[in-house]
Amino acid sequence: MILWAESAFLLSYNFRECGTQTLSEVLLLQENQNKLSANKSGFGSIIYSKAFCFFAPFAALLVYFLYLLIGDKFEWMSGYYTLNYLYTYDHGFLSRGFVGEVISWFVDIVTPTVIKTVIVSGAALLLVAASLCFGAVLNKTRDNPELHKTAMIIIAFLIAAPFTFRTYLGDMKFDKLFWALALFSVLLCEKKLGIWFVPVLCFVSVLINPLFLLGAMFLVSIILLQKCYESGFAVKNIIICAVSYIGMIALGAYALNSELKHGFADAHEMASFYFKRYSEPVLPTVMQDTEELLFEYFEKKDSAFFKKLFNMYFLDWGSGRELIFNTIFFVVPVYSFLISFWVKSIRAEKEKFQKFIFFLCAATTVIVFVAIIVFFI
Repeated sequence: MILWAESAFLLSYNFRECGTQTLSEVLLLQENQNKLSANKSGFGSIIYSKAFCFFAPFAALLVYFLYLLIGDKFEWMSGYYTLNYLYTYDHGFLSRGFVGEVISWFVDIVTPTVIKTVIVSGAALLLVAASLCFGAVLNKTRDNPELHKTAMIIIAFLIAAPFTFRTYLGDMKFDKLFWALALFSVLLCEKKLGIWFVPVLCFVSVLINPLFLLGAMFLVSIILLQKCYESGFAVKNIIICAVSYIGMIALGAYALNSELKHGFADAHEMASFYFKRYSEPVLPTVMQDTEELLFEYFEKKDSAFFKKLFNMYFLDWGSGRELIFNTIFFVVPVYSFLISFWVKSIRAEKEKFQKFIFFLCAATTVIVFVAIIVFFI
């Protein structure tokens, strides 16, 4: 997961919920109204329209989705990640086994076509969820020209930058699935009845991949807390928060604890068992690479384990010159902007609990620096 991506969502999402109130202490209301009236003429009438707010991000993501689909650019085969689609609960509960288990309800032998269908469907789900969230952000900030322009810049960056939603759309990891569910959860938080379904989506996300707890969970958890605060800590919102928090943590702990209780003697036995469900032959080199990456199911969760896990995570950032380029020109500027925004929001906010929520938002941005340090040590 890219933690700064979720922080950017929080930034954009809170423009209406919190940020407008904070920034209005700096921006005069009359000045905003004058700018809004001026911008709503000519081209401004288009970019400030509700239709544009929802259509523009959808069109941008759709173009890239079609490029991947028509150009056959989706990642279809990668031994270790292919195995994720073959897992079942035949040997008991297995983290990341949910998708494979659901697939087993419909087919006994998994073909590349089945995997491709799941990958494309997940990408389409993420496209819809991201488009709706982006559209909601732009629509909520239409009455504030300064915030609207800032939101457009952030959204444009998220769509265009490497290793964000553009990467998630094309790869075969489960990240796209739980990110899509997380974004739908954000949308449901706006609905009186829909918010009750948020805990369910969170639980499913943890079943899909416990790494949801290290990324997208922060987004959903903080927004649930924000909604609880806005409601004056209504009983309904407290119940939803409590059920979501306790349920996600408990299920995540159970998933991680079960990883060493699968009953397989070694990685070779495990890989061989599940690859039997795959219709295509597996090359010896692919099998060997897959077995090396199955360490999470056989090693204790110590410092060496998490070191390997972080190494796998940062592979998406590239290596050598690519890693340096991405870090200097994308990661550092975005993190700096987000941290600066949250610090200013904390200083400007008068309500103590709102300050605390802003602090949590800033913390999700800072946390990733710890991961970077661990990666390079």
